[in-house]
Amino acid sequence: MADQNDPKLLKQALREFHAFVASFDSVMLATINDEGDIPVPEASYAPVLVRDGKYYIFVSELALHTRNLLRNKSASLLFIEDESNSSNIFARQRASVQITAAEVARETAEWTETLNQMEIKFPKMMPLLRTLNDFHLMELTAHSGSYTAGFGKAYELSGDGLQDIRHISRR
Repeated sequence: MADQNDPKLLKQALREFHAFVASFDSVMLATINDEGDIPVPEASYAPVLVRDGKYYIFVSELALHTRNLLRNKSASLLFIEDESNSSNIFARQRASVQITAAEVARETAEWTETLNQMEIKFPKMMPLLRTLNDFHLMELTAHSGSYTAGFGKAYELSGDGLQDIRHISRR
C-alpha cells in the first residue's frame, strides 16, 4: 500500500478535495439553535456556491438554519457522495468542513458579485430570490475540515482556504 503521507499523494488528495466540494450544488448544514435553555443541533441543507476558497449560501430567515447562523456563527458543512454512486456504503467519499458564518451586507460589491454568480449557477430561482428582503447572503469561511476518499484515505484539512492537509492514521 502506498504511503499516504507522500507529498505527491497529499497534493493529489488536496486537489481531489477541492474538486469534490466544488462539484456540489447544495450542502448539508449542521447549525446550533441556542434559543432555549439547552443548545440543540439542527441539520438542514442549502444551495451553495464555492468561490475563492469560501462557501456562500443565500437563505431565508424563515429557515431555522438562517436564524441559527445569524445568532451562532459556528457551524459545520457536509458534502457527501450520493449513495447510488457509492461502491461501498461504509466508504462514501465525503468532506466535513467547520466554518464561521458572516452575513454579507446587502447591495455591497461582494453581495452583488456573489449573487450574480449564484444567478448563473441557479438561473431558475435566483432572479426572484434576490429580490426578497428576508433572504441573507452568508459567507462561510472554513477553518478546519476532514476529507475521506475511501478506506485508509482520510485526511485533516486546515489553513487558509483549507490548503494544508495531513493523512489521518491510527499510529
